[in-house]
Amino acid sequence: MSGFVKCFTILTLLTIWTELGSTAKECDRQLMCKLRDINRMWKELEGMIQEVRLDLKTEVKSLTKEVLKLANKRKENAVYLGCFKDSTPRDLPLFHQLDSAMTVEKCNQMCRTKGYKYAGSQTGSQCFCGDEFGSYRRVPETSCASSCHGDFSKICGGSWTNSVYFVGK
Repeated sequence: MSGFVKCFTILTLLTIWTELGSTAKECDRQLMCKLRDINRMWKELEGMIQEVRLDLKTEVKSLTKEVLKLANKRKENAVYLGCFKDSTPRDLPLFHQLDSAMTVEKCNQMCRTKGYKYAGSQTGSQCFCGDEFGSYRRVPETSCASSCHGDFSKICGGSWTNSVYFVGK
């Protein structure tokens, strides 16, 4: 191979290498732009989730005030509020009791005696208490389908769902 052909080949390879480098840099820039866009959208989504959580808590507080009025009128010890999803951290985190003979009444009484506003029974044998709830969402009543282990005629929540009662304070 002549010196001219070798020089031409080397120049051609250098040109191709330079073009590939600039193409790679452009791809990197586009990828970084897309990652920044994804990060921005993620932060917006987190903000929206936080707003929804605040709206849910506000709605639960409003509902609680109405329930308080009804409970006071009826002179009831506890008022059923519905079936609510649970997760970690727990929605009713201030007290937990596991009892193989759990009943709705036993759970409500435990929470009331300890001075909490809400009681939630779960999976037939667990009782949770707290002064706030609603971090997660209300779910269909069919999600709370576990019979209480101490009274099979009553429902004590479900798998990661609480049958929530207002027990007063």
